[in-house]
Amino acid sequence: MGGDGKLTLTDLFGCCLQLISVIFSNLARVVMMTSEGILTKGELIQSQNYGSLLFCIVVGISVGGWGVWEMAVEMLTTNMKALVTFIFLSGGIFTLAAIMQVGAVRKMGASTYGSYSGLRVLVCVVGGYLWIDEPIASWVEWVGILVVVNVLTVYLRNKAKK
Repeated sequence: MGGDGKLTLTDLFGCCLQLISVIFSNLARVVMMTSEGILTKGELIQSQNYGSLLFCIVVGISVGGWGVWEMAVEMLTTNMKALVTFIFLSGGIFTLAAIMQVGAVRKMGASTYGSYSGLRVLVCVVGGYLWIDEPIASWVEWVGILVVVNVLTVYLRNKAKK
């Protein structure tokens, strides 16, 4: 939100990106469930990673031209800190998270796993505050957090009763 409390074009763009993200995330969960018995966890993650890499290369080059690709290669080959960070994030965190997600979706089911997605919002808010000093700035954000917390609380209590 802008400093005056009104939604900006950037806010609307962010909301649209989030909607697209949710749609594709749910489609990915359906693929995870339907590919069980056809693809192993490793094969599924490998195909997701190759698809993501191809998509990023195509978008990066189409938006920024070959200069983006050359800049990335130069940065990773000349800056050891950037290379270590890249390997840690892509090889460590991203791959570990993907393995855990595939296992959880296949064990719990896509709809049950998806019902816990609200926790991601809370983790992002807390992480943003702790690691990048991004506090909750408006009453609308507080209301959104309270809605997520209340819905999750009611859902988890009802699920525990069953």
